[in-house]
Amino acid sequence: MKHLVVSAEQLPLLNSTLKEAGFDLVKSQLVSKGDEKKARDFVNKELEVLTYNNYFESLPIQDIANILTKYGFNTEELHGIYVGREGRVHDQVGPNTWIVITWHKMESGRYEVGSYVS
Repeated sequence: MKHLVVSAEQLPLLNSTLKEAGFDLVKSQLVSKGDEKKARDFVNKELEVLTYNNYFESLPIQDIANILTKYGFNTEELHGIYVGREGRVHDQVGPNTWIVITWHKMESGRYEVGSYVS
């Protein structure tokens, strides 16, 4: 197996190019703490756009995973079954990065979701 090292900024372009060629990016890992910190900032901005003042019919786990993947984080830990009216998960998605996802099912049946990486 060969490895290719790319920056966090190059990852979305590489991923789309691979998909166009019929390949999927299986696993990516950021190589420096500086890149990882910068990627966390971008992820948190996108997570805020996704969840701020938005309510969901179901938990947006795939949307969250897509944001993480876009910036080179590992989403394997997010695959699972999420149950309960309220919940919280705390999973490692990078060498020095953890994600927190919280949810609350409101009386309307919709979910209020909060998420961030640190």
